[in-house]
Amino acid sequence: MANAVHGKTRRKPSDKPMDETQRKILKDVREELVKDMNVDEVSLQMAKSHVFSERDEEKIKSSGLLHERCEIFLDILPRRGEKAFDSFIKALYEVNQPWLAKRLSTEAELSNVR
Repeated sequence: MANAVHGKTRRKPSDKPMDETQRKILKDVREELVKDMNVDEVSLQMAKSHVFSERDEEKIKSSGLLHERCEIFLDILPRRGEKAFDSFIKALYEVNQPWLAKRLSTEAELSNVR
């Protein structure tokens, strides 16, 4: 799990980066996520699960435009390590966006990522 230091998220040496296939999935479904995702609720869940730092949340909230907040979120997500993808899917379920969670899960299963 990441440690927060002065609003930054620092990965422990045992943390691995997000898998390239997971990054590709995020890229492939990005347009759909930007269009439909409740980024404010999802980023709050990601912070609660310690995937995103306070600084990440502030950066996401800094834009007044919804689609820009989604873009910032999706730019940050792959840099949060190997557990971020599954945490993201869980957060989507928790904020009542199961169709997006299922879309990501299906893509991951098809790619044998998980």
